[in-house]
Formats: sequence, structure tokens, C-alpha cells
Amino acid sequence: MFGIWNRKRLKAGSQWSVLVSDFDTSTSAFYDLIRKAIEEKRVPDVEISEIEFREGGLLSARRRYLRLRREYHVFDICSAPYGTSWFFSCRFGEYPMSLRYWEVAVILAVAFALLSVHAAVFGWLWGSFVFALNAASFLFLLNSLVATGLFRLDAVIMRIPVLGAFYEVFLRGDSYHRGDTRTMYFSTVDRIIRNAVEATCGVRPEGAGEFREEPNVVGRAWWSKVREALSSIG
Repeated sequence: MFGIWNRKRLKAGSQWSVLVSDFDTSTSAFYDLIRKAIEEKRVPDVEISEIEFREGGLLSARRRYLRLRREYHVFDICSAPYGTSWFFSCRFGEYPMSLRYWEVAVILAVAFALLSVHAAVFGWLWGSFVFALNAASFLFLLNSLVATGLFRLDAVIMRIPVLGAFYEVFLRGDSYHRGDTRTMYFSTVDRIIRNAVEATCGVRPEGAGEFREEPNVVGRAWWSKVREALSSIG
């Protein structure tokens, strides 16, 4: 309703699949092969988990997928039988990250509430000073998470409603390095998965993988308009 649930829905970016006739293998063995390759290539900051998706409604059977996640980019990989054949599929997508107006209102409301608490304890003058000092320290800490190597905490904060969007848009920042790293993550993992399929059944998945993402600039569109307005005034 307010848009917060949109971030829980994976937005597909690219997909490929391959069907091998009259073939049988092990889903677990295939997933283990990918895990081992990820470790051997030392792909950084990748969270590996297995999840289940239903084939249809609530009473339908479940399919087990291997999920590889880095930041808000996700690979969902499936290896399962199809009749007397076996299929492999790979989906790459991202969880949209943007800051909505109502989230800005929530952040401002929380900030004002904390300021009021500081004022009630120290008085408005000293309370404002202490609040500003605490807020600056907190923002500096968040801004330094990646630089100090606290990647797990960084990943946790990115998934917190409201705070995660604020952190990604204002504090985490984008750079050439992050952009290049996202592209290398996609290329490396996509190649690993294709190699695993070929090693398992001797068939190389066709079709070039394509890296597509929603740039963070989209999430900052409203802020860009404010900056443009301020610059025009100046």
C-alpha cells in the first residue's frame, strides 16, 4: 500500500534456462558445486542460502532454490527434474531501493522525537547540542561501515525498513568502484553457474547474460529536484 512491500519483491533483470533430455542428477550436488566454486573464486560479500518457492497456490509443491545475494542483487538458481529430463534455471534480479516521501516524514518525526527527549533531559540549548553531536556520530558510523569492513552489519541495515532506504540513498553512496564491483559480481557468478551446469551434464547454457539494474539515482530523484531548486535560487 505504501510501497514498502515493493522492496520484498525481486525485480527480475535477466534469466536463462536449459533442459537436458533423458538425464538425471542431484539437486544438492549441483548446489554444492556452485558453493565450492564461489569459495574457490573467493567472491566477496556473497550470502548463500537455500529457499523454497511454491509451484503455484498454497497447497502446491515446493521447489528448492539456491540463492546468492550481494547487497540488493540476487541470483536464484534451480536444478530439478522435469519428467524424464532435468532442467537448470538462473534468474538474476534486484530488490528495488528508493526513499519515499512518507519515509522521509517518518525519519523527520523520529528525529524530532529524539530532539524532544534530549531537550527534556538537558534543556533546549544543551539538548540541541547533544542531539546534534549524537546524530553526527551516528551518521558518521553508518557512513563508515563499508570502509571499516563491517559488511554483515551493512547488509543488516540495508534490510531494515525506512532506515535501510535512508542509509542506501544518503549515507552509503555510490561510486565507480561499487558499480564495477556489481558488474564483476554478476559476470563472475553467472560464469560459475554456467560452468557448473556444463560440468554436471555436458551442456553449456546459451544466451549471453545481461546485467541490468535500477540505478540509485532513481531513489534520489526527489532529492535531485530539491538540489536543482536550491542551486537555481543561488
